Amino acid sequence: MDDIQQLVGGSKLTLYRYFPSKETLYAEIVQGVANEMVAGSDAGFTSDLISDLRALGKRYVSTLLLPETLELFRGVIAEAPHLPELGPLFLKNGPGRLMESLEKRFRIADESGKWKLPRSRLAAQHFAGMLRTTIHERALITGHIASEGEIDQHVGEAIQTLLHGLVSLS
Repeated sequence: MDDIQQLVGGSKLTLYRYFPSKETLYAEIVQGVANEMVAGSDAGFTSDLISDLRALGKRYVSTLLLPETLELFRGVIAEAPHLPELGPLFLKNGPGRLMESLEKRFRIADESGKWKLPRSRLAAQHFAGMLRTTIHERALITGHIASEGEIDQHVGEAIQTLLHGLVSLS
């Protein structure tokens, strides 16, 4: 809280008026970044599954690579042992909300009859996992932020892998 007070200015008393504890502050930060991660993820689905996955994937990966999101991930990992409610809060409001949106999109695709996707939750978990791995880990550990072209390629490869491994055409 001291570091935050120095960063934003003002008094500690004012900071504690808004955020009575470190947990409350982290909860607000998690909620803000989570909102950014999933903004518009279930709005405006089209009839084109691949286009929807590409748009959602690019938005999600780009958000994962923002400096403030990387800092949040690092902070949650560092603080989770001391603030046991922080990890579940983060998972529910960030990745959990993305899972809900992806699962909804996969259910729509399955119900359309064009794609056979009876395990929409599993498809959502695998797709989100493919989006996060490698590109996000590299950014967290080395600080390398992928270019827009690398993000496009990464998302495209995740879609190809998902469609080849989990989806069959009817």
